[in-house]
Amino acid sequence: HGGGTFDFSLVMYTHKGTAKPENTLKRAQELVAVDEKLLALQQIYPAVASRRIRVWSKTQEDLMMMFMDLCVEFRKAKYIKEALIQYRMLCQQVNTMSLDTVVSHYLNLADARAKEAQSKADQVVLDIDDLEAQESPESMMLHAVSGEDDKDRSDRGIVTPWLKFLWETYRTVLEVLRYNAKMEVLYKDTAQRAFSFCVKYQRVSEFRRLCELLRNHLTTPAKPPLGVAAPAVPAGPVAIGPESRQIQLEIRFAQLNAATKLELWQEAFRTVEDIHALMKSSPKPLPLAVLGDYFQNLIKIFWVSDNFLCHAGAWFKFYMNQKAYRSPSVEEVQWLANNVVLSVLVIPPEATHTSALSSSSSSSLASWNEEKNQRIAALMNFNANLNKSTLIGMLKSMGVLDQASTHVRQLYNLLELDFCPLDMCARVKVLLDTLGDRLGQFVKPLTKLATVRLLKQLSQVYQNMKMSELMKLAIFTDRIELEKLIIAFMEAQGNVRMDHQNDSIHFDHDNLHTGDLKSQLSHVASKLAQVVELMHPERKVNCFECNKVLD
Repeated sequence: HGGGTFDFSLVMYTHKGTAKPENTLKRAQELVAVDEKLLALQQIYPAVASRRIRVWSKTQEDLMMMFMDLCVEFRKAKYIKEALIQYRMLCQQVNTMSLDTVVSHYLNLADARAKEAQSKADQVVLDIDDLEAQESPESMMLHAVSGEDDKDRSDRGIVTPWLKFLWETYRTVLEVLRYNAKMEVLYKDTAQRAFSFCVKYQRVSEFRRLCELLRNHLTTPAKPPLGVAAPAVPAGPVAIGPESRQIQLEIRFAQLNAATKLELWQEAFRTVEDIHALMKSSPKPLPLAVLGDYFQNLIKIFWVSDNFLCHAGAWFKFYMNQKAYRSPSVEEVQWLANNVVLSVLVIPPEATHTSALSSSSSSSLASWNEEKNQRIAALMNFNANLNKSTLIGMLKSMGVLDQASTHVRQLYNLLELDFCPLDMCARVKVLLDTLGDRLGQFVKPLTKLATVRLLKQLSQVYQNMKMSELMKLAIFTDRIELEKLIIAFMEAQGNVRMDHQNDSIHFDHDNLHTGDLKSQLSHVASKLAQVVELMHPERKVNCFECNKVLD
């Protein structure tokens, strides 16, 4: 009776015939009135789960509503799914709004009961007679054995069963509503509720399962009727209409936001690939506001994964999106430009040397990285070849560099254009101190980049140097970190080696025709030609002839 249990699987066989819905509803209401809710549930189940009922009626909807009330109270999720599947078949051709009403009622009930359980658990912890009373021996032993306090035990006993039921509710509704074009709005709302549930309660495993479930719904076509062969379906999203595609995109954007909040970056990247596949098949461009959120999430994903090249590309796209979507103020434009410039600056310099012993493996790794970056660039609709040189060219051609703050422009000139190895790090430090908290994330990678630039410039003017002298110039790092950067520089550039016996560093120069020295001499010749032209304007010095002589 009131607190008893029974086996629902036997209900269908204990009823040789199904009573009329009106009689079943009346009998169930009588049982509920005398607090025989479990018997009422047993009375209703054959009427809502039977396949013999082929015609929808308002009474059938009332039965489903009562069935939902009772099943939620007793947490019978399995039988709710069976009843919903039958009810979907009953009303999807006649009155789909009835299915919408029943499912919405089910979702609201489960959500309300989970919130009620949470408030009860909080009240259990607060409902203590004497705050100064000593902890009982029993609670002390429980805490020592299980490592849980009263709050953890109350949550496990009161809240967890309802959270499990609420999670099963979302899964059930998503499974029932899949492939139903008339229920797509409710399907989207349920998915967004499930995302909020995972974020609120930090349910990482459940979020991964939810993403996989939605991905299967998108890529797996509906089963054909009996006797009809299933057509061959290519990999990727199934063919859907423009309205359905828009709803699926909205679901994926909500999924991407939830993944970034939970810091599940691998799942976030898979979601980005899903979004890109849907965008490719969409004939209409997405709203600029939606694209802005998309690029913002890409910025977070690439920054966490240390993919500075794609991170800079995402900042470029976000910068262009914001200028096209709204009219940002001068301060906002400067902040956006600062982020774009600094994101380009922190991209590590490209390797210019490959050792003979590892040329094949290094080249294959480089080609793999390039292919990966170009695949990621396609996710951002980058038409140009994505590399640091291209992005620097875009900084200048689009006027982004001119819109950045004075200190950021000085930092760009210092790290990309100027040649001042003896005081470069000290000047960089002064500029980094002016960035502030909003740009503080770039400080650490910029200090590494400044040290690498220092080694690059020293290699052009020195043959060897004491490590103690190098430490005075590389003010951002300690000895261990500096040696790591030297090793990385050696693998990338190949013209430096360390001498631990003499505590020094050697820069190897084979001859005067190496590429670095040759470019340095050309640079000196160009600068001297400009000096001569300033001193004697009547003398036009042909820089091309200077370079030709050097060649």
